Amino acid sequence: MDQVPDWILRITVHDGLDGVNRVVGLLRHRGTRPRSIAAWVTNKPNLWLLEHQLTASEDQAELLHKQLERLTCVVTIDRKCAAGPRGAFTRWE
Repeated sequence: MDQVPDWILRITVHDGLDGVNRVVGLLRHRGTRPRSIAAWVTNKPNLWLLEHQLTASEDQAELLHKQLERLTCVVTIDRKCAAGPRGAFTRWE
């Protein structure tokens, strides 16, 4: 049986907490296994950064990426497969 990889999605969202709530609402209703989600305020007004770590197949991660792109509050999405042993996520520099 193939091991399902871990993914990291880094999502930039505008519209402040309203935008964050829309993204989290979509993430809650998908067929992936979330590991963590965190959100930070950026130095730009109404712009937030979310980091979502999840376990999903490549097809599931691609589908989630496309669904997030359809939200008008999403500005950018960066997605990468987590490296290292399970639970040891790499971070963007």
